[in-house]
Amino acid sequence: MSLAYYCAGINMKVLVIEKNDTLGGSFTTERTDNYWLELGAHTMYNSYSNLIEIIEGCGMTNDIIKRKKVPYKALKDEKVCSVLSQFSILELLISLPSLFRIKKDNQTVESYYSKIVGRKNYNKFFQYMFNAVPSQPTNDFPANILFKKRKRRKDILKSFTFREGVRSIIEVISDLPEIDALCGNAVTSVTRKNGSFLVTLNKKQYFESEFFALATPVNITAYLTEKLNPDLSQLLTRINHVKTDSVGVIIKKELLEFKEVAGIIGIDTNFYSVVSRDVVEDENHRGFVFHFKPGILEDQAKIDYVCRVLGISEKDVVQSFFTQNTVPSFKVGHESITEEIDKMLQNEKILITGNFISGMAIEDCVSRSKAEFNRLQNFRK
Repeated sequence: MSLAYYCAGINMKVLVIEKNDTLGGSFTTERTDNYWLELGAHTMYNSYSNLIEIIEGCGMTNDIIKRKKVPYKALKDEKVCSVLSQFSILELLISLPSLFRIKKDNQTVESYYSKIVGRKNYNKFFQYMFNAVPSQPTNDFPANILFKKRKRRKDILKSFTFREGVRSIIEVISDLPEIDALCGNAVTSVTRKNGSFLVTLNKKQYFESEFFALATPVNITAYLTEKLNPDLSQLLTRINHVKTDSVGVIIKKELLEFKEVAGIIGIDTNFYSVVSRDVVEDENHRGFVFHFKPGILEDQAKIDYVCRVLGISEKDVVQSFFTQNTVPSFKVGHESITEEIDKMLQNEKILITGNFISGMAIEDCVSRSKAEFNRLQNFRK
């Protein structure tokens, strides 16, 4: 949608084809009874400069709201506990000076951060905290991909969301007159035809276009480029991917004694993290999203687990939501793969964006879209 926004800005006609019923990928805001809950991306920061430019371009700065400060907790042995109780402050203070002399380059999350926080602290707590960020094991992640330092906009709230959730910006972009969207349509194949791309949908519709952009999970991107550029497709298969299972629940506020939290980090649990809607006040409801490890629990067992953690019964759940996403799993040396991808794309009118190029953060995705849009413009000069 960010790439569509950029293209619309120069009056290009854009068709967005979406397999699911709603646009936005991991911008999964579920709304019900004047309440919303995020099942995917949930926080934006004032360091997301390219995203903020889009927000400003869409006239949405007045829709920005602050996220309330509430604490993070940990869950160990099915008991909620403080984060500070899970690691040694002394070991952290002894190890922390390493931050100023150790470089992230060519290091994994484990090799780098175990020196920064201390090996025992890392094993006991911090590895689980890092796993909670992308909802997958991160020991082998490149250390320079997980967290990035970016310049902050002082005139924007440090962390924020929108009044009606993050999907709001997707809805505004999709309403631009230059953009059409087809939801509930899967692309089955893409071939070349007389210098253009012929896109075939599962409903036997065909579209022809000069440019073809992919903003799909890396395995789907590899599949859809197989006939267009086999070498590119093969290169994309070198980027691993994993599934994440998310379960969201909405509960009436008066039925819940569970104290307000920003989120919960799972330590040796069936989930990586819990993200709470407590950061945005509501008079009647509270909401929680559990990001479960895939393939362990069935749906009913997940709901039972959620209720046990929150101290409620299933009848207290006003509404529940289930979703699954495919996310990249990075390894050291990832930059060399993306460099090769970009070399192969130099003379191609195929555009590739998404969360598997330079990182999984919202800003990483938007920045990639902007870079691909700039490459598209070079073809049009």
